[in-house]
Amino acid sequence: MDEKQTELQAVWNSIRDLQQKIWSLKLDIANLERELYATEFRKSIQEKKQELQVLENIENEKKTNIVNSMLQIGLKSVEFVNQKFTLKKSPWSLKINDEELIPQEFKKEKVEIIIDKKAIKEKISNGEDIAGCEIVYSHNLVITPK
Repeated sequence: MDEKQTELQAVWNSIRDLQQKIWSLKLDIANLERELYATEFRKSIQEKKQELQVLENIENEKKTNIVNSMLQIGLKSVEFVNQKFTLKKSPWSLKINDEELIPQEFKKEKVEIIIDKKAIKEKISNGEDIAGCEIVYSHNLVITPK
């Protein structure tokens, strides 16, 4: 290879290195923008959920005030121009104030069954058949800069 070709090769190599750095930076920027968007979107959703919770709490408090007022006055219903409030006794519900005070006879133990996939994979890899299982392979696309 003569001197000119060596020079051209060196220039081309430096251009290729620059292209790789540019590609890598563009990828980093795209990833950061995606993370920022997701973060801002999550933040917006959380803010809306908090706002919704505040408004629902206010609504429930006002409904409770109406129910209490109607009970104090002894009204079963109140009619307005476009709506009617009616008190209806709801079915009973149980409120637990302190779980520790509840007798043991009313407590049940919850058992959770989990599957040990690693152990099953090992057994199948060693040639054993495990009913209801199989090893599957998938393809993942890996993109690397040149």
